[in-house]
Amino acid sequence: MGTTVGDGTEIARAVSILGAMSPFLLILLMANLGIRARTARWLAYGAVITLSGGFLLMGLTGLIMSALSTPAGRPPAPALGSAPNWRQLGWWSLLTGIGALAALTPAIRGAAQRLLPAFEATNPVHAVSLSLAWFLLGAIAIQLALMGDLERLAEAGVRLSLAEVWAQGIGLMLLGLVGVGLGTRRRWPEVAQRLGLRRPTARTTGIAALLVGLLIGFDLAWARAWEAIDPASLEAVSRVTHILFADMANLPGALSIGITAALGEEIVYRGALQPRFGLSFTAALFAISHVQYGLSPAILEVFLIGLVLGAIRSRYDLTTCMLIHFGYNTISLLVEM
Repeated sequence: MGTTVGDGTEIARAVSILGAMSPFLLILLMANLGIRARTARWLAYGAVITLSGGFLLMGLTGLIMSALSTPAGRPPAPALGSAPNWRQLGWWSLLTGIGALAALTPAIRGAAQRLLPAFEATNPVHAVSLSLAWFLLGAIAIQLALMGDLERLAEAGVRLSLAEVWAQGIGLMLLGLVGVGLGTRRRWPEVAQRLGLRRPTARTTGIAALLVGLLIGFDLAWARAWEAIDPASLEAVSRVTHILFADMANLPGALSIGITAALGEEIVYRGALQPRFGLSFTAALFAISHVQYGLSPAILEVFLIGLVLGAIRSRYDLTTCMLIHFGYNTISLLVEM
């Protein structure tokens, strides 16, 4: 079935995923300490500025490469076997750096406070979270510029391993827990309350089971409608998805996809972000983070599912969202086996 969790290359890639998340963990840690310590607050802001500078430098490099390279003479990109779109890479990197810097300004923070529920312009955690959200949006756009269209991604044959799936899930979970202040300004009972973690009851478990069935039915109906409107794009997305999750098409893989999404994505999006950034903004971030689907109707479907999960979080609790996400992901992947 392909690589296993013990493969050295896959372990290295998993470690690199956690390594890529470490600057954001440090920023959130410093921002939480910065609520009471001015020095830590400025360290968090300084780290955001440094990361923004890196994106600005990458943007300028991309634009220079775009100016120097002709379509026929572009150097190959090792990851995908063909050159990235240097112009798009350059502009998106510049916009990412500028946007993350702008998110720290009083004007943008004030606007966010007026638009988003429970957002506090003077709170360093909220401020850097806004910058990190912009980094996420920019990173997705940059990734699309590097990958190209779905056909190129399918030809690249990128496949997830168990190690990478768990690394991403653990990394997201840590971002959510550190972001809400575990170990810095909140103990576990306070963190559980802030996230909305509660012991499941027979009622919420039944609601979760019902929603899993409804969402799987919605997924099938969406696929039928999509096939009727644009069968070519559905075929491209399906091919990319099958390749990406080829090594997960077994019981351990399906359970891993379900557990890591339930723990990582739900703690970050519905647990940490939604109470501060609101339902629609959080669902949009959740949808955009699923870059493997490219710019296709699948992103709209993920957005709608995010709205459903967000509504469940507001009406019930995060635990119910976790049960739904686990059941939906696991069953969906098992059906593909």
